[in-house]
Amino acid sequence: TNSTKSGPKKRSFDETGNAIVIGDGCVGETSILLKFSENYHSLSHIPTMGIDFKTKYMTVKDKIGKDTMVRLTTWDTAGQERFRTITQSFYNKAEAILLVYDCTERSTFETIENWLKSIEVHAPKESFVILVANKIDSDKREVTSEEGEEFARENGLPYFETSAKTGEQIDELFEFCTKQILWNKSGQGPVPPRPITITSDSEFQPPSRSSCFVSRAFKKLFGN
Repeated sequence: TNSTKSGPKKRSFDETGNAIVIGDGCVGETSILLKFSENYHSLSHIPTMGIDFKTKYMTVKDKIGKDTMVRLTTWDTAGQERFRTITQSFYNKAEAILLVYDCTERSTFETIENWLKSIEVHAPKESFVILVANKIDSDKREVTSEEGEEFARENGLPYFETSAKTGEQIDELFEFCTKQILWNKSGQGPVPPRPITITSDSEFQPPSRSSCFVSRAFKKLFGN
């Protein structure tokens, strides 16, 4: 009698998604991704050298409430200047871009505009950007919530505040990200931006790249 061995069963999914996490070095991109994918946090983590990625299966609801399994691949990039060219070459994979700064280091917030310019040049026009303030567990904050919210509002970006250490808002961030990728793929979004802060129970959809950077039009629309 002949017998055949089958390999490991592949996990089924309905849709795929690709996200990329960017920002200055040591703002916590890798820690955010590890907390999300493995529920792991280390204070002595070695900075990313080049590019790494994690894959996680997410069940999210589409606009009509149907559960959909999404295989989300998230690319972790090095924030150091010497790896910037490598990082930019991976922008074309991104449907979602998580732009992270460290709220305890003002200098990482001040470079956000430069990152947005790089995104505008190198990333697909259909991609969307989420602004993320990390390390909110620290009592040494240099960038206030109000400053982060105002910058996000002026640029039409959804805004999350996270802690890779405690896990605060990490799952909510990636659930929102995955849902928006799904809705964009199925033609269910995006909708015009609204000047609000994202919280775990918000259903705000980010604008597409084509409107993310039209801050003047955004101000005119909402009188800011």
